[in-house]
Amino acid sequence: MPVLRRTEIHRRRVRRLKLARLRRRYVRAKSEEEKARIWQKVVKVNPALTLEEFLAPTRPRAEAAGASGPGVTAAPRTGSPPGTADRQRKEP
Repeated sequence: MPVLRRTEIHRRRVRRLKLARLRRRYVRAKSEEEKARIWQKVVKVNPALTLEEFLAPTRPRAEAAGASGPGVTAAPRTGSPPGTADRQRKEP
């Protein structure tokens, strides 16, 4: 693989990892000031990115679990783990 292509792939990978780290920090941030500082760093890494596009990867998990709104998680499931309901305990 040519060096130029390898460099481009490396830059994309590093950018993707950096955005993932910043996304986690943004979601966990409590104050608006802290979120604004993180957003400034996001814009430096990817100026064309909008806030909706930036936060989009965090939303499908909550929506798939049946919750609504950003940062909302679904209630824990109750009952036995999948695949264990039909097993019977063997007596020694």
